[in-house]
Amino acid sequence: MASDAGSPPLTAVKEIIIDISDVNDFPPVFSQRSYTVYVKENYPPGKILCSVSATDPDLGDNAKISYSILDSKVQDVSVSSYVYMNSDNGSIYSMHSFDYERLKVFQIQVQAKDHGSPSLSSNATVHVFILDQNDNAPAVIYPSAALGSLSHQKMPRSAKAGHLVTKVTAVDADSGHNAWISYKLAEATDASLFSVNIYTGEVRTKRAVSEQDDSSQRLLIEIKDDGEPVQSTTVTVAILIEDGLHEPTCTKSH
Repeated sequence: MASDAGSPPLTAVKEIIIDISDVNDFPPVFSQRSYTVYVKENYPPGKILCSVSATDPDLGDNAKISYSILDSKVQDVSVSSYVYMNSDNGSIYSMHSFDYERLKVFQIQVQAKDHGSPSLSSNATVHVFILDQNDNAPAVIYPSAALGSLSHQKMPRSAKAGHLVTKVTAVDADSGHNAWISYKLAEATDASLFSVNIYTGEVRTKRAVSEQDDSSQRLLIEIKDDGEPVQSTTVTVAILIEDGLHEPTCTKSH
């Protein structure tokens, strides 16, 4: 407003419009500084793992955001070999399926960068945990595959009830319940003579050996895990009952 000193004073009014130009003074901000993702092993490649998002209170290009993965190593391999990121929307995809027995957890460093000049950016971390699936059957350690069945396992005909014949041992590469192993006598030449401990795999006599028992006994032992679905394997144990053998005895040394 301009006003003169006359009487009466006369005035004039002029409106001035001021436009405030945006300056790129805000970096993008992720909705979370850290993300946690759980992925089942054998997850199909090309499937989305998760999406991250960031916001920028600036305007125009100063608020336009591009997403990227910062280079890092996972088991001496570039993380970009494991995952791919859509630069426009922040979605992260698997490049291949994961194997829990080889890789249990890894990290992805992601960056959100605006299009201002100079551009501003911020980072976040995505923690990827691989979940075990029951994809491994129990593997027999003893008797080993090189030995085949225990064809030369011997026991005395004088053996009493509870005699330890042998012990079958197996392991499972999975984890948790998927790796819990149980042993079961599936078939036997004489099921009344032998039993298998469900937890230890020990094969023992259920009763004393008699003269009427066949000298050649064959056992088929089934080994199962506790996963869903159950994985199992079998092992054959061949036993020779011999008359000349004796029960081991303990002697005292002086």
